[in-house]
Amino acid sequence: ILGGSSPNMSSIRRALGLHFKEVSVENALPPADHRKNFSLIVVTDAVEPVPDREFAGDLRRHYPRAKVIGIFDKFDPEVEIAMRSAGIVFWGSHERFSAHCEEILQTVLSNRVNAETA
Repeated sequence: ILGGSSPNMSSIRRALGLHFKEVSVENALPPADHRKNFSLIVVTDAVEPVPDREFAGDLRRHYPRAKVIGIFDKFDPEVEIAMRSAGIVFWGSHERFSAHCEEILQTVLSNRVNAETA
């Protein structure tokens, strides 16, 4: 999860913990020497710096196989365009994610299984 100071962090972390063995929380993209092989990256509106095209490029370059979910309560068209260029599989508010998290995570998980078996 990128954006560790989000007020909704505990509910996001709890939902992810039901489907993933490890849930890591960072305030920004980890430096090169601390990168892990993530299967899912959740970018929240508390991530620093605010996502732009450079952030999205770094995200795709450093984590090409990871699925990306964007959870933002404040919708900025520039941020949305940048995140969509990173190939996100979900873009919405914390409320919308909470309401549909099972369906969203099932889609992410089924895509991950399909990609690994293809």
